[in-house]
Amino acid sequence: MNRQREELVRQLLERFWASDWTVMDLFADDVILVDPMLPQPVEGKAEILKTFKYCHEWGELSPRITNIFASGPFAAAEFIVAGRVRQPLDGYPPSVVGAQFEFAEADTFEFNADGLVKRMSIYADVAGFDRQMRDSLLK
Repeated sequence: MNRQREELVRQLLERFWASDWTVMDLFADDVILVDPMLPQPVEGKAEILKTFKYCHEWGELSPRITNIFASGPFAAAEFIVAGRVRQPLDGYPPSVVGAQFEFAEADTFEFNADGLVKRMSIYADVAGFDRQMRDSLLK
């Protein structure tokens, strides 16, 4: 079962990064997304899909998985997110467009009895990303 969950997480991440929005089939209808960067958890597939699409609007993403592991109803993935800014995020000037970035991220997943993701939590190195954006402004 753990290997199946690990493979499911790998597929989920790869589909997300490829902007394959059928990835939402892997989520329960009442899924919750927790990201400390957001003002509150995002609830439901439709709202999470909006959040996912926004990620692809502001950045060109080329991540690489470094580790995936699972135990029981839980799984976690560690990866490096590399990419380029397409449009500035809130709080950044337009001059960051084109800036390259690379930061670490770990995501955790909790599965329901049907094998669908019922909770996803994102932990990204936001300080590292911010430092890279500030450095890009000095160039």
